[in-house]
Amino acid sequence: MKTPTAAPVVTSVATPSPRTLKAARDFQSTMLAELLKPLGSAMVGQGQGPEDGSTSREFYGFMMVEAIARDLAARDSLRLQSMLIERMTRPTPAGGEA
Repeated sequence: MKTPTAAPVVTSVATPSPRTLKAARDFQSTMLAELLKPLGSAMVGQGQGPEDGSTSREFYGFMMVEAIARDLAARDSLRLQSMLIERMTRPTPAGGEA
């Protein structure tokens, strides 16, 4: 006969701090920007050389991708931010193991 084991004792229930929320949002934004980099190149077009303003195109493509990524992260479109916050604020058992 098995003896029932007690559930782990939870030491505290954490509420996400503004710093945690910002870290999760920034992480999601950075990840989205990396995923969207090819989109920036495709939307601004590829130039033929330095005389055609290709540096400006790259810069504006980068700015566009960053703006889209920030907007998607602010909306938590991928729900990655929510998952990160949930994991970072998960209560820990009394023994300290997560």
